[in-house]
Amino acid sequence: MGTLISPHYLTSAFPKLLDKNGLRHIRFHDLRHSCASLLLANDVPMKQIQEWLGHSDISTTANIYSHLDYKSKLTFVNVMDNILSLPDTAQAGWRTGVLAGNHVHRCTFEKRKAQSYGRKALI
Repeated sequence: MGTLISPHYLTSAFPKLLDKNGLRHIRFHDLRHSCASLLLANDVPMKQIQEWLGHSDISTTANIYSHLDYKSKLTFVNVMDNILSLPDTAQAGWRTGVLAGNHVHRCTFEKRKAQSYGRKALI
C-alpha cells in the first residue's frame, strides 16, 4: 500500500492471528526459537543456523541452542553402550579402561625418550 508499518504492528497483530486460528498464545519472538530448534533437529549445521539467525558469533548460537541437540546425545549414549558391551573392545579399536591407562603410560614413556634425545615428543 506504500505506507510505513507501525513498529508495534506485529506485536498487536500476531496475538489476533493466533486467536483467529485457534492457536495457543506465544510471543512472536518464540517463532525464532522454534525455527532454530527445527533446523537443529533436522541436522542443519550450527554454523548455518548462526548465519540464519544473524548471530555475530557462533558461540552465541551454541550457548542458546546446543542443549537441544538431542541426536548427538543419542549418538554419545550409543557409543558408550557399544564400548561397554563389546566383548573385546581392543579388537574393535576402542580404548577403554586398561588400554586408556596404557596409552597414558606410553605417552609418558615417549616424552622421556624424546627428552633424553633433546627434542619434544609428538603426542
